[in-house]
Amino acid sequence: MKYLGTLATILLQLVAGPVWSQSNSVFLKKSFQDSVQAPVVGASASTMQNPVKKSRSKFSGDWKAHLVNQSGRDEFNQRNVLEMQMVVGLNYRLNESLRLNLTPSFTYLNGYTQTEARETSDSSQWSVKNADVTLFPNEIIELRAGALNQAHFHSALLITDRAFPSVALTLQNAPSKSTRNSLRFGLRGQSAIATSSSLSTETEDLEPTPTFTSAGTFLEIKNRVLETRLRLNAFRFNNLPRSVATPSVLRGNSALDENDQNLTDSDFKYEYQGTDASLDLAVAMGSYLRPNLKAAAVRNEKAPKSQNLGTTLKVGLEIMPSDAWSFTPFYRYSRIESDAAVAGYNSTTFETNRVGYAGGIEIQIQKSFLVSVSGGERDVLVESASQFRERFWRLGLETFNVSL
Repeated sequence: MKYLGTLATILLQLVAGPVWSQSNSVFLKKSFQDSVQAPVVGASASTMQNPVKKSRSKFSGDWKAHLVNQSGRDEFNQRNVLEMQMVVGLNYRLNESLRLNLTPSFTYLNGYTQTEARETSDSSQWSVKNADVTLFPNEIIELRAGALNQAHFHSALLITDRAFPSVALTLQNAPSKSTRNSLRFGLRGQSAIATSSSLSTETEDLEPTPTFTSAGTFLEIKNRVLETRLRLNAFRFNNLPRSVATPSVLRGNSALDENDQNLTDSDFKYEYQGTDASLDLAVAMGSYLRPNLKAAAVRNEKAPKSQNLGTTLKVGLEIMPSDAWSFTPFYRYSRIESDAAVAGYNSTTFETNRVGYAGGIEIQIQKSFLVSVSGGERDVLVESASQFRERFWRLGLETFNVSL
């Protein structure tokens, strides 16, 4: 909690000025206001009296930031890390059929991880959350190419918030014209190169290029009472290099040689091919209550049945005393067997070879900011030389998407 003062100070700096007066949606990004053409110098009086025409701006953008203090302790190790991240989303619409997006991210880490020797974590990194060209030949077809954020396609059990160089095709129903009720469903497929957060393949010597393919379906429904998103995909990784296998083995995956867990080079024991699914659901119960549920599952068909399944479930109840603020107590349970997913790519919240729980509360302020406090415990499913029973705490502060 010693970082609470620091978090509050930075929050006030972030929201100072006109940003404080903006009202931002939790789920939808605001677009720029329509640009207005100024009168041309020297125009005639008759021209000046004509109504000024408005045209939609081709540029739009937003930003968001978060500060997170994470602490953890097990019987041999302890850590305390402060993370600050700023993400900016920039969009340019060339015409009705072509759009460009660039979403750079800056992350700064400060703190320490203590094992046998105290190690200080002080680093910064620029990365790309998403950068793509999107083509809309019509309302049914969407073609995207570039560094595509995999969180758009898959759950964090399989791949965390990172971009892969990829080409993706979506076939979907025509969008609804209603602003209050919408139904969207379709099929989606992509072919990608599996990379690090810096878009490097991390291959060495004569290792082949790692690839990732996936295909599946999705359903999204939104109205006054119900908001839901369902995704179901089949996936396959190929040619994953040792630079991915080594940290993955330390985080729970099985090594080809069981004695490799403390070595610098490891190989995967199994391939990774299977299915993943996710469900987000929120139901409005009057004006003051909104139960919500988030569930996900992943199965690796190439691993034994006792080691190939991962599941997580988070339930919460949003309570809204007024329009100015709301709070959501929540509980999360997860169980991810050792080879359900590639541990080097999924979220560190889960890893693999883990079972655990977390509870906490999220407080939303002015529909613009979110403060969260949580804590929990997780244990190992199979005894490991690099994983132990752990207790953890998390304090977070983040903004929702704020228009530029």
